[in-house]
Amino acid sequence: MSPVEWNILALLFIGVVVGIWQYDRLPRYAKFLLYFFIVTFLLEVNADYYMTAFRSNNLFLYHFFIPFQYITLALFLRESIHTPTVKGSINYSIFLVIACAIIFSGFVQSLKEMPFYILLLTRILLLIWSLIYLQQLIKANKVEVLSKIPAFWVSSGILIYFVSFFQMGLMRYLIIDHHQLANFWIYIVLWFDVAFYLFCLFPILKYRNNSWPRTDERHVL
Repeated sequence: MSPVEWNILALLFIGVVVGIWQYDRLPRYAKFLLYFFIVTFLLEVNADYYMTAFRSNNLFLYHFFIPFQYITLALFLRESIHTPTVKGSINYSIFLVIACAIIFSGFVQSLKEMPFYILLLTRILLLIWSLIYLQQLIKANKVEVLSKIPAFWVSSGILIYFVSFFQMGLMRYLIIDHHQLANFWIYIVLWFDVAFYLFCLFPILKYRNNSWPRTDERHVL
């Protein structure tokens, strides 16, 4: 494992430990963020263990875990968005992602390949929900300090998360023709992931000693 991969595991581990430590004081929407850290930590630990212990393809794990990553982040954003139509759309999108994951993994892509189709779908959906939430903040009548709003940090991190997908698309092309350059881009993509996890971790660390904001009602459109 490279140093950047150890950094990712460390960030995920901190998120899991701190989140569980203050679990009883977390409001419902914050618990969804904790669940995201738990799911992602389990994914990365198992993927690294499988690769190290068996020296074999571990991409089948991503086919299974990516929908659960989406579900936890989508539900977190749903609790911070106040437009009923958008809330309903997020609920329906969860069923869409699960159905597409089954179809893509079962009939379109091999389990030995990175699930690019479901990655693209989930990141586009998360980008949409994040932009809608950020628009909600912009249109809010009351001026607020953005650093005090947990969903702002997560939404901003998702923007980084989305950009890294296009890095992965380039990497997929480079693996075929430019293996050394592909390794370099893998390294870049992992640092995008570090930035994303930092943005998601910040709210958990910030509110470890005091209560989370119970609601974002001040941002109702």
